[in-house]
Amino acid sequence: MNKNIDQILVKALEKDLSAEEKILFDEWMKEEKNQQEFLLLKQQWEKPSSIPSFSVDEGLQLLQQKVEVPTKTKTRSLYNFWKLSAAAMLLIIPFASYLFSQKDVQEIINTTNSNMIVTLEDGTNVHLYPKASLTYESPLSDQNKRSVQLIGSAFFKVKSDADHPFYVYSNQLETKVTGTTFEVIEDEAVSKVSLIEGKVKVKKKSDDNYINIKPNESFVMQGTNTQIMRFSSEQLLFEKDHNSLWFQEASIDEVAKRLYEAYRIKLVYEHSLNEVKLNAKIKNASLQKVMRIIELSLDVSVRQDGNLYYLKEN
Repeated sequence: MNKNIDQILVKALEKDLSAEEKILFDEWMKEEKNQQEFLLLKQQWEKPSSIPSFSVDEGLQLLQQKVEVPTKTKTRSLYNFWKLSAAAMLLIIPFASYLFSQKDVQEIINTTNSNMIVTLEDGTNVHLYPKASLTYESPLSDQNKRSVQLIGSAFFKVKSDADHPFYVYSNQLETKVTGTTFEVIEDEAVSKVSLIEGKVKVKKKSDDNYINIKPNESFVMQGTNTQIMRFSSEQLLFEKDHNSLWFQEASIDEVAKRLYEAYRIKLVYEHSLNEVKLNAKIKNASLQKVMRIIELSLDVSVRQDGNLYYLKEN
C-alpha cells in the first residue's frame, strides 16, 4: 500500500472519509485481495487490548467520590481509618478483576463474492457465505459452552466436544450441537438449518423448547410458520467440499434462490424463462464463472447493475 491509500484506509476505519476519498476507497475495494487486506486491518483496528489500562490514581479518586471523603480532614480514630481503607479495597478489587477478565471479541466479515473458510480456535471449520459475519468471544469455550453469533449464512463442521456444546445464534434461530456438520441459512424470506450428519437441536429464539432434527432434514422457518423438510445431503456436501454449485433440473426460480444464498445477488428474468431447466456441476464456482455458464446453458445474455443481474433470452 502506498502512503495515500494508507491514509485513506485509516480514515475509512475511523469513518471519516470525504466524498472524494470515498470514491478512491470504493475503487480500491473492488479487488478481492484488497477486501481481504482491509478485513484484516479492520479486525486488528477493532481488537481490544488484551491488558486494559488501569489508573490507580483515577481509581482512588473515584473511590473518594464514592465514599464521600471530605476535602477538609477531621480527627478520626485509627479504627475508622482502617474501616475506610477496607471499604476502598473491596471496591477496587472487583473493579480490577472486571477489567482484567474482559474477553477478546473477534468479528469475521466476508466482504467477497465467494465463501470464506474460517477455522476457529477449537478446530471447528466454518464456510462463511458472502456478506455474512461471525462474532465470538475468545477464548471460545466459556465455562460449559461455545457460542457464536451469525449474521447471514454459513456451513459448519463443528469439532466434537460433548462437555462444551456449540451454539449458533442467528437472527431468528438458536442452534445447539456438540459435534456435527450442518448449514444455517438466513435471508429476508426464510431461516433454515439443514443437518448433514450428527445431531442438532433447533428452536425459534422466542420458544423455550428445542426440536431435534435428523440427518437429511431441514428445520425451516418462514414468517411465524415452521416445518421439517427432507433434502439430499449429497448435493450440499459436493458444493461445500469443492466450493461448487450443483443444479439438477433446476428451475430459474431455484437457480435464483441458490445464487442469492451463495453470492447475495438477485436475478431479474423474463417470464419466458420459467420453463427452462438448468443442469450443471460447477467446480470452483466464482460468480463470474457461474454467470458465464448460465449464459451458455440457457442461451441468455446477462447484464449487471450492482447486485442485480438481468437475464434476457437471445
